[in-house]
Amino acid sequence: MKKAFINSMLLGLVLISSVIVFVATVADDLVVKNKITNLKKVTDNTALTLAKHYVINEDTPSAEVVANNLLEQTKLGVEVLDSIVYTWDFINEPNGVIVTVPSYSQDTFWYKFLGKDDFLLENIESKAEIIILSPISDTSETLAPLAINNCNRNDLIIGASIDFTFTTAPYYDNSHTDTFYAVDKDCSFPTGNSTFAHFKGLFSQGEVDFTTYDAADNETSCLVSTSFQNPLSVDPMQLYNQLTHFTLPYRMDILMFDCGTTANDLIVSNVLSIQMQNLDALVAGPIVDGQSTNILTFTANIVSSSKKVILKY
Repeated sequence: MKKAFINSMLLGLVLISSVIVFVATVADDLVVKNKITNLKKVTDNTALTLAKHYVINEDTPSAEVVANNLLEQTKLGVEVLDSIVYTWDFINEPNGVIVTVPSYSQDTFWYKFLGKDDFLLENIESKAEIIILSPISDTSETLAPLAINNCNRNDLIIGASIDFTFTTAPYYDNSHTDTFYAVDKDCSFPTGNSTFAHFKGLFSQGEVDFTTYDAADNETSCLVSTSFQNPLSVDPMQLYNQLTHFTLPYRMDILMFDCGTTANDLIVSNVLSIQMQNLDALVAGPIVDGQSTNILTFTANIVSSSKKVILKY
């Protein structure tokens, strides 16, 4: 009977020890699970930071500086800062960035008594996709008082580079795809000689005085003209003098005229996003209708109207 009692005690001790070990290791398992969750939060937030900063500045090194500064604000971020990997993808569509923590060693407490000192957590990662939208939209918060023609053309695609030459209102032609015009998007500019003076003033100090645009408002737009004796030379020269102060490249939105547009009946289709890349030197042009001319041309790249960031995993 004594032996049976001892066996029962030993069995009980074994059972109690097993329960204690089980409960204790569950605590370690919970620590590991929480660490995986926290590491995923780190990669999620870092991926979003990288992508959003790139959308604004289109510069990966500066985006990574911002992301690293963010990591330095938390204990876990500091721990992974030297090992975290940023992988940019501008080849596949959609573009994006993957943030990976290749490996992280999580120390154990109770598992040590079972001979396991740590858990190796591998390849914790997140991806933020950068969705590039069309260069053409119905609304704008950064509308410049400029317009081009958009009748029967298919060259206004992201990345295209196009040269545009300034043309004054009396010489508007809807079939020309290489011209740009001064435009008053809601016909609110002052009249007379002050009209063009007001227009060029919107380009002062190297910045455009932007306005908003919404196609749903159905606003009536007007071409901007002057009553100067020779607007073919004066107007391009005055606008050129303003644009020389701009730091290029410079992004803006401009209006697009639809088919059927005439100088006195502007049909606005929508808005195009461009980035002015280069301003050509002002040069003397031919004599037109007995008037001397100046030729003002700038080169613009067609860019996305906007971009959005989506966290995928």
